[in-house]
Amino acid sequence: MSNSPLKSDQDMFSQIREGFAYVAANARHVKIREDNIAAYAQDVPSHQPDNTYDGDHHFLGRTAEETASYVLAAESVNFGSGYKPALVAEGWKTVNYSIYFTVTTALKNYYEQNGGTIGADKLAGLTLDECGAIFGFNDSGATNIAVRELFHRALTTLGAHVRDHYDSSFATFLQSGKGSAKTMLAKLAELPYYNDVHDYNGTLVPVFKRAQHTLAVIDLEFTRLGQPLFADRELMTMFADNAVPHVLRVDDILEYSPELAQKIANGEELTSGSVEEIEIRCCAGHAVELIAQAKGVSACDVDFNLWHRSVEDAKYRATPTHKTRSIYY
Repeated sequence: MSNSPLKSDQDMFSQIREGFAYVAANARHVKIREDNIAAYAQDVPSHQPDNTYDGDHHFLGRTAEETASYVLAAESVNFGSGYKPALVAEGWKTVNYSIYFTVTTALKNYYEQNGGTIGADKLAGLTLDECGAIFGFNDSGATNIAVRELFHRALTTLGAHVRDHYDSSFATFLQSGKGSAKTMLAKLAELPYYNDVHDYNGTLVPVFKRAQHTLAVIDLEFTRLGQPLFADRELMTMFADNAVPHVLRVDDILEYSPELAQKIANGEELTSGSVEEIEIRCCAGHAVELIAQAKGVSACDVDFNLWHRSVEDAKYRATPTHKTRSIYY
């Protein structure tokens, strides 16, 4: 990557890890409490939560095509946490305080109402009104209207991509990765809403939160079908968003500067790609790497456990996360 300390021959997972470490070493607004890592790691479970992908909030496909279609569609719109306060103020209803569960449950209902199969052609031809109806957006709020348009663009772009390049088959799209998460990450990164790379003081830093989460969830679901996809799943990093950094801050693993802490307490929005926002995401990513190393587990399993704390434990909902209007989380 140009203007990057990362080696051009590194795989994308290594580039992400190097980027996390680079930002953590140069951060001015966020500090990792490395002295607390060893003890903290002992309280992190050695396996991901049993409800990481449950049938209450997700559509459980019966075939490879159904599963690939639903997961890819759901992950294409797995963003918007920074918009949630305004969406709710305008009357949008959430599920379990989570924009993620709200989106996955709404799409689950849509798939069930349509017999479990939504083809690439149908997704590519989805109208704005149909998109609004699926997710319960209204026409009276500016944020509802704006996020509906973002979701619509994400879903139709995915549908058109699979239709035009993979014979309208979501399963064929996944099979093009030939069992490699590294290969599929690169393929997802070609889609504009997945191109989660940012300029940190002149250095390009890749994060690819949603692309990695997509791969982790798809592998979980195909494993349920008896068809595990990726032999290199363990290479994935944390899915850097706003929820896990908040958990790490509440638990004294991340420490914010007084200025940054005050902005978050005041509900001020941090611009996507700003120095403060990149430092929050990347320092959390590096902290999760340290926790995973201390525990001897994968970084993505640490992430799943910490994310579930953020929505299941009222302690973490008592104070605000940072807010960023972003298509990346």
